[in-house]
Amino acid sequence: MTPKEKTAKKGKAPPSSAGKGKKKVSIQKRANVIFPITKIKKHAKKEYLHGKCSVKAAVALAAGIEYIVSELLTITVERDLEDPKKNKKTITPRHLKMTIDGDEELADFFKDSNIRSGGVHEGFLKKPKQPKQIK
Repeated sequence: MTPKEKTAKKGKAPPSSAGKGKKKVSIQKRANVIFPITKIKKHAKKEYLHGKCSVKAAVALAAGIEYIVSELLTITVERDLEDPKKNKKTITPRHLKMTIDGDEELADFFKDSNIRSGGVHEGFLKKPKQPKQIK
């Protein structure tokens, strides 16, 4: 009896058919996340974590970033773009800046950030009233 016949009798599959029928599923599809997990992991390993970052940490970072971006865009669309009088279809940096300033949680999260071409906060445009001078 040859070795191939022995493995066939024991119920083992021949080595040539091993692994067929299974497709590789990416980490993003398994985690149901849109943001690129592998790029976030590479960036975290390179810049911040001294070469150590697990896949679970990268998935958590990607999910957190995705949540913040979706929240910001949802509020921006509800606030600025769904008004039928304005008839706008483009989100500008100004829209994002006004949305961040209008929401307390987003303002706290983005307190040290600067949005390029976002304009100036509306409160800074108002000049303080000069007290009347008494003669």
